[in-house]
Amino acid sequence: MGRNLIQVLSAVSSFILLSSSCVSGVGADPDAAKEPQSAAASKVVARSVNLDECKGKLFIIGGAADKVLKRFVEIAGGKDAFILVIPHSSVSPKASGKDMSKLFKNAGAARVEVLATNSSENLPKCSAVYMTGGDQNRLLKLLKPHQVEQLKDLFRDGCVIGGSSAGAAAVPIEMIGGGMEDRKPKKGSLMIEKGLGLLPGYMVDTHVNPRGRQDRLMVGLSMVDGIGGIGLDEDTAVEISKNSATVHGVGVVHVYKRAADFSSELKSRPAGEMASIKNVIYSIYPAGEKFSLR
Repeated sequence: MGRNLIQVLSAVSSFILLSSSCVSGVGADPDAAKEPQSAAASKVVARSVNLDECKGKLFIIGGAADKVLKRFVEIAGGKDAFILVIPHSSVSPKASGKDMSKLFKNAGAARVEVLATNSSENLPKCSAVYMTGGDQNRLLKLLKPHQVEQLKDLFRDGCVIGGSSAGAAAVPIEMIGGGMEDRKPKKGSLMIEKGLGLLPGYMVDTHVNPRGRQDRLMVGLSMVDGIGGIGLDEDTAVEISKNSATVHGVGVVHVYKRAADFSSELKSRPAGEMASIKNVIYSIYPAGEKFSLR
C-alpha cells in the first residue's frame, strides 16, 4: 500500500520506534490478549462526555498491563483507593476479577470490589474503575445502559476510569470492534461498534506493535470523519486529564491525525479491495511525553 506519512516526531529522538515489533510486558490480566468476536459493524454515535467538564482521569492501557498498574493505583488514591473492577470483557470474568482484585490489594489499594456480569445494580461511588481485557463487544453487551451512564457521571465527578486492551478500546464514542486480521486496508475490513462515549474525538487501538496494528487506526480515520487515533503498545498507558495526555510504561503511544490534504480510497473501492490512505500525521510518544488532544 502506498502511504505518505507526514511524521511529527514529538518524542525524544533516541526513543523513536518505527518498527512493528517490541518486547511485550508481563500480562497481569489473563484475558488481555483475547481477540474481539464482533458481529457486523454498525455506524453509531453514543452520547459522550465533554472532557473539559470531567474532574476525573482516563487511564487506558494497551494490554499486558504490568508496570503501569502502579501508576493507576497511585492516581486512584493509593492506600485510600476504592477500585471497582469490571471483568465483563473476559471469557472468565470471575477468574479475571479475582486476579485483578488481588493485584490491586497487593499494590496497596484499601478496597476492591468486582462487578458481577449479571448485576444490574448501580455502580458504587468509588475512586477508580478498571475494565479488564478480553472482548470489548462483550463488555458493551453486558453493561447495562444505566451503568454506562453512571460511568460517565463518575468520570465527571472525579473518578479515574481505567482499562486494559478491550477495556481501553471501549472508551471512545465509536470503537474498533475487530477486523483487519490480515493487516490489509480494505473496505469492510475493520468493524466499528458503539463505545462507552468517555473519549470524544479519538478512536483507540491496543497491542499496536506486537500485533502489527499500525494501519488499523488509519483505516478508522478513513471510516469516521472528524476523529484522530490513539494506538497503545503493551504495558503502555496514556493518562488523560481534561484534554492533556501523559504517557507511561515501557512502549510508545502512536497518535494519528488527518493532514489538511488527507485522502482515502477506502469508501470508493469495492468491498475486499486494497485502498490507499494518504497524508496522515503520525506521531510517537514514549513514557514521560505529553501531548494535547485538542
